[in-house]
This record gives sequence, structure tokens and C-alpha cells, in this order.
Amino acid sequence: MQFENIEPKSNPNLSRKFQTVFVLIGIAFVVLIALAVMVFLNSRIDAVENQVRLLEARLKQAENRLIRLDKIDEKLADIDEKLRFLFSQYKQVEMLRQRPERLEESISRSKEETSDRETKSPRYHQVKAGETLYGISSRYGLKVDELRRLNKLAPGAVIHPGQELAVGP
Repeated sequence: MQFENIEPKSNPNLSRKFQTVFVLIGIAFVVLIALAVMVFLNSRIDAVENQVRLLEARLKQAENRLIRLDKIDEKLADIDEKLRFLFSQYKQVEMLRQRPERLEESISRSKEETSDRETKSPRYHQVKAGETLYGISSRYGLKVDELRRLNKLAPGAVIHPGQELAVGP
């Protein structure tokens, strides 16, 4: 057999079939790439949605904590107000409790001052017309005999207007 120069015969149907197959393979490849991209994006969207849900949950927790803190703050303000009232009441009670102590101190000081005056210098009374030893002694809280002894008066002695009598030590 002899080989002759055989040129392939071009078959237009066959080349169209190849072209169609290549076009279909190309379309399938593009569809596969599109599906892969969609799956990838969908998984990313799911991840973002999960993050958003987590952030929403955390935000809700923070809001609940803030509400509880507000309630605690209100209770603390109420307690503070009550404590201020109680402290003011305590101050008033303390002042009332100290009054008798201050009064006792004042009385003891006045007694000391009186006793100091009595011991330091004698007190005198100038007799006025019509006064008696009895009236003078009762005026100064003395007995008549004590008034006589302070002034060295005899039991029958007479007093005169203008005369000075000692009425205290």
C-alpha cells in the first residue's frame, strides 16, 4: 500500500461538535467557579452572621448588667439618704444627751465660783430703816444666831439703818 498524501478531510460537523463540547465545558467550568465562589461567600456570610449574633448577645448582657447597676445605684442613693437622716437624728440625740452633762458642769462651775467668792471675801448687807435681824437672815439663807455670830452681836443688840452686817464668810 502506498501512502499517498492523504489530507484529512475536513468535516464541518465534527469541528462544530468539538466547538460545542468546548463551549459546554467552558460554561460548566464557569458555573463550577461561580458555585465555589458562592459557597465560599456563603460560609463567610455565615461567619459574619455568627459574629453579629455573638455581639448582639454580649450587648444584651451589657444592657442587663447596666439595668441591674442602675437599680443598685438607686438603692444605694436611698440608703445614703436614710443614713443621712439617721445621722442627723443621732446628732440631735447626742446634743440632748449632753445637755444634762453641760448643765451639771455649769452648776458645778457656778457652785465653785460661789464658794470661791464666799471664801475670798465676806459679803455685807447695809441695814435699811425697818429691817430686822430675822428679815436679813432669811433673805441670805442664814439663821439669826449665825448672823449674830458673824457680826459678833450680843443676843439683845440693836441694829441701826446704814450699819453694815456681814452676811457671808
